[in-house]
Amino acid sequence: MRKHYRGLFLFLVLVLFPMPANAQLNYYEYVGIDPTFIEFNSIGGGARAAGMGGAYLAIGEGAMAYSWNPAAMIYTDKTKIGVQLVSIADKFNSVAVDVSWLYAEPNIQPVELKREHFSLNFGGFAAPFDFMEREWAIGGGYRNVYDMIIEYSTPGFAGSENSVMQDRGIDAVSVAMANKVMEGIGVGLTVNAYIRNSEYNYYRGASELFISTGQDTSIIDTWYNSNSHFSGFNLDLGISADFGMIKGGVVIHTPYDLKQDGKRTLNFIIPPEPIGIVDRVEYTYNMPLSYSIGIAIVPEENLTLAFDFDSRPLSKVDVHTDWEQIIIPDSTFNLGWEDVNQFRVGAEYILDADFADIPVRAGFRNEPSVAKEVRSVTVDSVDIGDQVSTNIFAFGTGLYFERIWFDLAYQFGSSSYNSTVDLGTEMGFEIKRDYSRLFISAGMYF
Repeated sequence: MRKHYRGLFLFLVLVLFPMPANAQLNYYEYVGIDPTFIEFNSIGGGARAAGMGGAYLAIGEGAMAYSWNPAAMIYTDKTKIGVQLVSIADKFNSVAVDVSWLYAEPNIQPVELKREHFSLNFGGFAAPFDFMEREWAIGGGYRNVYDMIIEYSTPGFAGSENSVMQDRGIDAVSVAMANKVMEGIGVGLTVNAYIRNSEYNYYRGASELFISTGQDTSIIDTWYNSNSHFSGFNLDLGISADFGMIKGGVVIHTPYDLKQDGKRTLNFIIPPEPIGIVDRVEYTYNMPLSYSIGIAIVPEENLTLAFDFDSRPLSKVDVHTDWEQIIIPDSTFNLGWEDVNQFRVGAEYILDADFADIPVRAGFRNEPSVAKEVRSVTVDSVDIGDQVSTNIFAFGTGLYFERIWFDLAYQFGSSSYNSTVDLGTEMGFEIKRDYSRLFISAGMYF
């Protein structure tokens, strides 16, 4: 029975509840990128875009145009620089399944996961210039691609507590260039280099059977630490069209290999001295080609309506593991993620005040996940539902002076579904996602 529960436990943490998966998976199993982070954490920068629900591809102007559509930089009439700060207070409700070899029954607990922090997550510039009697623009900057900061804790056995903490994430440093090929048409290219380290810590209390003498059985605490360095390189190829009342844009995101070089430490906390294992592994994720399309309509001078569609076929993502230890075989396998297709709509109206322009913005988008709903789990079956997705609402405003500008936006949304786990005793859970994000942008014109 215990072996049966152990196998079911591994399945649960991989498929049903992806957030605790890295924390509680067998040490020699796959523990790469948590799928929760492979969502639309940051598509493009700027609180103006955030206030419009992210429907910004066709507009794409400003200091952070490189992160949306590099071709749109060609319509920049002045050099612009800007930064964005974000305050994130996302909360997720999930389930942790913990199994000790000392107990026949698994420990099933609800988990509240928090992603709460305030940070600089975008910076950029765009500068127009003339060369060989043609109009050009250059730009680029820094952006956070995957926000991987999260923490949570769950009750363990014998009054102990399990805790998880992960910080940092995956960033990109980008350089972009655009050219006006004819009146109203621009083309552009953004070169993205993916960088950054991420650290993951998991402490598991009083739940491991280490030795049994026949008279005494010992339980110990374990501590798992993983330090990863990410690297990768890809291109964003963009086309932008401006025909007055109608604007449009298309961006192709080229495929690339995202590499995760990890050093992993596993400590068994046993008096009088802990013992442990240190090993290294490289994961290579084959990220597929994806694309984005945007249309904006300007029915009157101060009003803009925008619509975007973004498609990422993440069901094609394979990962290759390359272990330093020869006792662990290298392998290549598909992660089983869902395709992620996102729709975004937004509107902006600019009020012309005497001292500044004051925009009013609103927007909506869906926030799809790579995971599906797991409606129920028993010893013999798993009931899979629809793809997990959350509806996100946005609104924003700003102040635009002659040489400086400020933008403010807020996004919120929630989703939930009911799930049951029956491993001898039936327990019901409401799996929830609550998003709350505040965006602040500021910059200058030259």
